[in-house]
Amino acid sequence: MLAAVFHLVLSGILSGMKHNFIIATLISIFLSVSLHAEPDTLKGQSARLYQQALESRHAAKFKELKSEIRPTSDGKSFYLIHKTVAAPKKWIVSIHGNKGFATDDLAIWSQHLDKRSVGLICLQWWMGTGEKTEDFYTPTQAYHEIDLALEAMKIDPGEVMFHGFSRGSANSYAVAAIDASKNGKKYFSLNVASSGGYADGYPPNRDIMRGEFGEHPLKDTKWITVAGAKDPNQNRDGIPGMRRSADWLKQADDGSPEFRLAASLAGIRGTKKGEVGPLREFLEPVEVTKFVNWNPESTSAVWSGRSLVANLAAIFRRRQMEASRTGIVGVPLGTTVFVGIKDV
Repeated sequence: MLAAVFHLVLSGILSGMKHNFIIATLISIFLSVSLHAEPDTLKGQSARLYQQALESRHAAKFKELKSEIRPTSDGKSFYLIHKTVAAPKKWIVSIHGNKGFATDDLAIWSQHLDKRSVGLICLQWWMGTGEKTEDFYTPTQAYHEIDLALEAMKIDPGEVMFHGFSRGSANSYAVAAIDASKNGKKYFSLNVASSGGYADGYPPNRDIMRGEFGEHPLKDTKWITVAGAKDPNQNRDGIPGMRRSADWLKQADDGSPEFRLAASLAGIRGTKKGEVGPLREFLEPVEVTKFVNWNPESTSAVWSGRSLVANLAAIFRRRQMEASRTGIVGVPLGTTVFVGIKDV
């Protein structure tokens, strides 16, 4: 089995408890298996980003805490350290959500750490600008900073719970893969993906599928997946989305060529101008835009009760026909998951 997964779903009355309940539960599970410091070491971009973070939603609470602020190695950002005992037995490393701040992350977590032998490190992995990929650390960059922080604090492998929320969760699969890979330090004994589902086409996940972090990078890793019943994007980050993520962690990537070929096939995308749709439009009568909508008028869906080979041949012919009608030469088979000739 690729990963041991515990799926924690908040629904019904639990959904009203939201993030505080999630954090209290995670700390309990993990334990069973200051006067505010001024950031004198922050300069330039990291200092500006920290000042921006001090205007965040929970900044007032953060300022009341005894926490240490350290710059990242590239001088672009910072990370926060919080502990309520001198030598914590366990540690949590957390990366926040989309356009979020480590100050808020720490303020929320800290409410549940009082008198617990658990230290907390929150990495500011968003650069405080937009929402593009380049506005965030890549998983490789984020892990590099996490590694340096844990190494500097002499934290041993296996003593850390790694947590990602929202966009941080969407990147957590790749960060965990790096840690568990041949070149990783094996810090994480438990990984928590909260409200950020796995998606085949997401670049960090494509790296996992292409074997960028070695074969079977997530084998034997342990996971908790978390979702909220009122998440606005249920299919991606809510209960259905996180259930699919849990299933993927348990069953999917065995590092084999067969799996990479299947993922590449499933990842066939539409053409840039939409003349030919993604693979899903050829499997069932739907229209795929930003959302997936039922389209009973579709003439693209050709999948039926035939054999797999016959169905794939029918899809190939249909895509070729639709491409030809719009002047596209050849069959559009661009995919979000690239496979090399050795896999074929």
